Amino acid sequence: MSDLCLMDFEALALDFDGTLASSNGVHTEARQQAYMMMAEEDPRFGEVSDEIHGMAYLYGSHPEEINAWILAQAGIIESASDVENPQVREVVSLKNEVYRKIIAAGLDPQPGAIEFVRRVFVRRAGKVAIVSTAYPNEVYPYLRRHKIDKYFPDSRLVLRGHPDVANLKPAPDAYQASMDILNVRKPENLLVIEDSAEGIESAKRAGATVVAVATTRSVDALLDLEGHQQPDAILRD
Repeated sequence: MSDLCLMDFEALALDFDGTLASSNGVHTEARQQAYMMMAEEDPRFGEVSDEIHGMAYLYGSHPEEINAWILAQAGIIESASDVENPQVREVVSLKNEVYRKIIAAGLDPQPGAIEFVRRVFVRRAGKVAIVSTAYPNEVYPYLRRHKIDKYFPDSRLVLRGHPDVANLKPAPDAYQASMDILNVRKPENLLVIEDSAEGIESAKRAGATVVAVATTRSVDALLDLEGHQQPDAILRD
């Protein structure tokens, strides 16, 4: 894969979960707590293995997809594509409630993430956005805790519920919206940093150039994203 230089691009878009924030383990913890609470009504929720919970993030980029996959694996629902199932909605709502209590003080950053953001803004002030399926009240505490909220006003946040994003990742909507916000003239001139297969697919479908970080998936897994487009480069460290 080719070498890429940040200064060759018009703008930069950063994913949040797994890219800026070290959140995958916290999501798993909150989800497991929610399942144990659900098990009071349906014991099958308490029978989902740690292994299934631990690998679930590989099967979706947002809670509905992830939990539909888990419930299908557990035989609680018939299909992992049934993201509108009432049981999926219920456990997602409960998990989100638990998750937000855990992260009220703000998530920990991925190693080097805060320093990277500060360095980027020396040369790219106003040309950086966060693009994520996370809700605003999950992102704001992180930005405040690490004192980078001044870099990301609401106009530079493309989060879940954004009016210009009808479809979540892997659809291209979110990155297309970020191109408009950042006044990117050519799609390939937006440099995206992502960690998930769905996020990479979303950015590639929008026409962006993508660097993958090996935080959620291994380098080998990022080189073999079956059913998804490949990143343009992989950041190994």
